[in-house]
Parts: sequence; structure tokens; C-alpha cells
Amino acid sequence: MELQAEALADCLLDGDYHQAWDMISTYLDAGQNSLFIYEHLLTEAMRHVGRLWEQGAITVADEHLATSICDMLLSQMMQQTHLLRPTKPRAMFFCLEKEEHELGLKMVSAIFREEGWEVLYFGPNLPLEYAISSAKRWRPEVVGISISIVYHLPALSAYIEQL
Repeated sequence: MELQAEALADCLLDGDYHQAWDMISTYLDAGQNSLFIYEHLLTEAMRHVGRLWEQGAITVADEHLATSICDMLLSQMMQQTHLLRPTKPRAMFFCLEKEEHELGLKMVSAIFREEGWEVLYFGPNLPLEYAISSAKRWRPEVVGISISIVYHLPALSAYIEQL
């Protein structure tokens, strides 16, 4: 599976959306579910991209291109999935203020949608005041907050306390 994830990473780094989608479609056509694709393909491909960036083998621009193509693939997958049961419970997902890394959170929100949850996905960089007002207004059963950088931990504590 590692080789497939690395091949997908190559497509992402080349900006080749169509070839990347063809790879994912092969797994969808074979009956693999979204969780499998998110965990074993997209996540592993992006980890590989991250390792390449850490090693200096690619630039920030390369990493941003790969992230952009990965985001497009996630959006395409979300359009093609169907709800498995009527929408009942609610969940809201966001990255805290100044956090821009959202792909993992987008995958989680897509899984919730597929499982029948009503989802509000705010994406990256949501200030605390808006998270609070949205939670009060919408009253979700689950609130998912994503961070990827350790120096955001103090802000995460404030979000959790206030929510």
C-alpha cells in the first residue's frame, strides 16, 4: 500500500488531478470505502509529501500544490458519496484561529456526513468568538477542533474551556 500512496503523492506533486482521481477511482470501483481511501491513500500520500518537504527534496510551493490537489480530490469524493441513513445528529468541525492545516479535519467531517450526521464544516482559521456563537446557535452533539502545530495548544485549551 505504501507504493500506491507514494505514486499518489507523485501525482499530487505533479499537479495531475486526473491521474490522482483515476487512482482513487480504482479503489472506489473495487468497493473500498472512504475511510480506507482517506487513511491508506490520501493521508499516507500527504505524509510522504511532508517527509519530502522536511528533507528539502521539495519546496513549499510543491507542498501547497499537493495539498491543493488533495483538497480537490476530497471535494470530489464528498460529492460522490451518499448518506447511509437519515440525517439526525449534528457535528461541527473547524481549525482554530491561525491554524491552516485542514485536510485531516475535512476527511473526518466527510466520514461523519457519510454516516448520516448533519455537518457544519468551517475549515481553517475560525476565531473563538465565531466558534462559540455557531455552537450556541446550532447546538451540535460533537465539536471537532483541529490543530497541527504544537504552539497552538494554549489556544486549543481556551477553545475547549469556552465551548
